[in-house]
Amino acid sequence: MNRNRNTFRNSSALARQSWQVLTKDRSLLAYPLVGGALCLGVSIVFGIMLAVAGVFRAFTTNSDSLERAGRSSTADGAYIVGLIILFLYYLVTYTIMTIANAALTAKARAKIEGEAMTLQEGYNAAMAKFGPLFGFAAIAATVGVIASGLRNSGRDSKNFGAMIIGAILSATVLAAWSVISYLAIPVIMFEGLGTFPALKRSMQLFRQTWGESLIGGLSLGCTFGLLTLASMVPGVLIAVVGAASNAPFLLFVGIVLAVVAIAIVALLAGAVNTIFRVSLYRYATQGNTGGLLDDALVREAFQTNQSAS
Repeated sequence: MNRNRNTFRNSSALARQSWQVLTKDRSLLAYPLVGGALCLGVSIVFGIMLAVAGVFRAFTTNSDSLERAGRSSTADGAYIVGLIILFLYYLVTYTIMTIANAALTAKARAKIEGEAMTLQEGYNAAMAKFGPLFGFAAIAATVGVIASGLRNSGRDSKNFGAMIIGAILSATVLAAWSVISYLAIPVIMFEGLGTFPALKRSMQLFRQTWGESLIGGLSLGCTFGLLTLASMVPGVLIAVVGAASNAPFLLFVGIVLAVVAIAIVALLAGAVNTIFRVSLYRYATQGNTGGLLDDALVREAFQTNQSAS
């Protein structure tokens, strides 16, 4: 119990230090900011594509009415087209964010080495590894579609038990992928491995750093989860007032504020998480974090993990 408490305390401290690194060098935010803007544009384009293809109607049509009326071939076709477009959407957005995270990873290492790196140079470093990174994004997109399918199947069944099982299976798939891929991007960027060897190497390093990787990730997730909820409050309140007073403009403003708040927190979380992972990778492979985090704290955490194993 005491060991677990120490591990959580160490991980929380390392997560806070990762946040401090970001606040001291806000240029690190440029990569997730650019990636987020591109993903927003892609989302708009794919949303228009889905609307034109009639996919929204096919996905949202009540399943009971379809069974009574007989599902038309048109609806079936729209559903299949929707799955294809959904996969392509995941693939494009995951590729954009993977490249952005890889560029940020390169920038973080440059910071460790005391080297100056421009925004373009960071992207150049990422694009030099485009093949393995694209393969990583393709697998992530596939996992995302599978998880979404499991969740939607449970929801569409209209059975409470099936909904719970679908949600659990979806969460399990996503959690397993998070564990397998946790350090894959640093491995691809710094070791020059292909997609599958990088995932295997990532698992090896994850086992070595499992306490700090898992609990540190949970600590970051809880912190930014609470921050997300807090940041949404003003927008939600405005939206509620707008809905209650039948004021569409206020409702629209509230929704926009809430969405923007979520996006900002997500960008911050992504940047801090990347710094945390780069630091763990650096310590696991070289025995130090290069000054980004407290080496003594990381050393204590690794000794705790090794003594536990």
